[in-house]
Amino acid sequence: MGLNGGVFCVLEGIDGSGKTTLIQNIAKALKRMPNTPKFKLLQEPTNMKTGKKIREMMINKAKLPPFEWLQLFIDDRRNNVKYNILPALEEGYLVLQDRYYYSTAAYQAVSEGNMNGKPQLSANEILRMNQTEGFPEADILFFLQLDPQEAFGRVQEKDETRQIFENLPYLTKVAKNYKQILPSETIYINSTLSPQTSCEKAISCIMKKIPYPTTAMRKLPKITSKSLLAKQYT
Repeated sequence: MGLNGGVFCVLEGIDGSGKTTLIQNIAKALKRMPNTPKFKLLQEPTNMKTGKKIREMMINKAKLPPFEWLQLFIDDRRNNVKYNILPALEEGYLVLQDRYYYSTAAYQAVSEGNMNGKPQLSANEILRMNQTEGFPEADILFFLQLDPQEAFGRVQEKDETRQIFENLPYLTKVAKNYKQILPSETIYINSTLSPQTSCEKAISCIMKKIPYPTTAMRKLPKITSKSLLAKQYT
């Protein structure tokens, strides 16, 4: 938690689990609350130079050694923590972030092109590397649970060019890695729940962490907007 009451909330999950949809719904619900807490939406890879480089290389299916991929994500995270996360927390913001170092650990521990081979670094080793960097821990960690088979089906439905993390064996390995590294305090949300139910559960958890929330802030407005309930599966 930041010096002035900031709260760091991270959303994790495999591709297709609905993270981006949920974080957008949370933001819309918060905006409709009386005495809306100030918040910022962040993501990794970021929209900074380091993050754009990662996205470009993923879209182009760049072939890099695992350690080089890992370094790219850590460099981007350093910038995100320094210029986005810590300043926002110190100013008392609720930071809602789509993916963090748990994603890096879960995804980078899988040897691309060699699903059955031993990874050069385990998910736990990658997690420890990030923690050694001194990156702040999440005050709230949500994980959206979804069977990899269903997640892959959702991914295939999307009308966009998929990035390098696009096949079922890969997603299955990633899901197993997540199970190994997620801390005991992780809050699990079933991705098959309705968008409204998922959002209500998340908001309820968030409001418990915000310092001195008013009674009005604890009351979630009814979500009826068609755009809010749209399924995006990201």
